[in-house]
Amino acid sequence: MSVKTVLVFGAFDLLHPGHVYFLNESMKLGDELHVNLASDDFIKKVKNKTPNFSYLERAGMLKKAFPKAFIHKGDDHMGDWSVFKDFMPDIITVGYDQKDLVRALNGLDLMTNIVEIGPFKKDVYSTTLLS
Repeated sequence: MSVKTVLVFGAFDLLHPGHVYFLNESMKLGDELHVNLASDDFIKKVKNKTPNFSYLERAGMLKKAFPKAFIHKGDDHMGDWSVFKDFMPDIITVGYDQKDLVRALNGLDLMTNIVEIGPFKKDVYSTTLLS
């Protein structure tokens, strides 16, 4: 019996209910959840800000909330994709707000399914409702 692996990408700084929902929904699609957790340097470069919590603190929060998850340290440079040197997941899940990631992954021509997970309680937390 083969194990179905699911991979997610994210910074997961300030782990909130939307993140928990996304990770729980991702776990439902496979047997193993793998998290490619953004490095501190990557967050500084891409989001132009220092994360609230260090990589080790964020990894610890994820392991506490999802003890069976496998945590992979994300790259410091965009486009390295070192996570794919370790393994090729069966499914990659992305959040509704990760359109740039989807475009980048599609450009890699991976032999894996990409599944978008919808927002958490869209009718309550939608940006249009909050503005």
